[in-house]
Amino acid sequence: MRKLAIYIIIVFQILLIASLIRGVYESFQARERIERLERTRSELEQERAELGEKLKEVQSAEYLERVAREELHLAKPGEKVVIVPEEARTEKGKSDTEDNQAELPNWQKWWGVVSGKMY
Repeated sequence: MRKLAIYIIIVFQILLIASLIRGVYESFQARERIERLERTRSELEQERAELGEKLKEVQSAEYLERVAREELHLAKPGEKVVIVPEEARTEKGKSDTEDNQAELPNWQKWWGVVSGKMY
């Protein structure tokens, strides 16, 4: 009878310990979930602030004027819209180094590529 009582007490203690471990584990998981949700909340608050700033910018008169000028090619009264062809923009944007490279002999151009030095 005494052995039976000891076995019952041992089984009861094992169940109690298992229940305690399960509770600690669930508490740990809940804490991790709370931290993850707090990080998500802070990221969403930051995104909301950025979107609020962008909304203020989009609603401003300066933004509307810029969009009207750049995308719709509109002008104020008295102004004239000038559209420059793409070829003219790229030709005008060449630098002096490109012009200097065109004057170099081919062997110097290749040597510049191989050695990593640009003349």
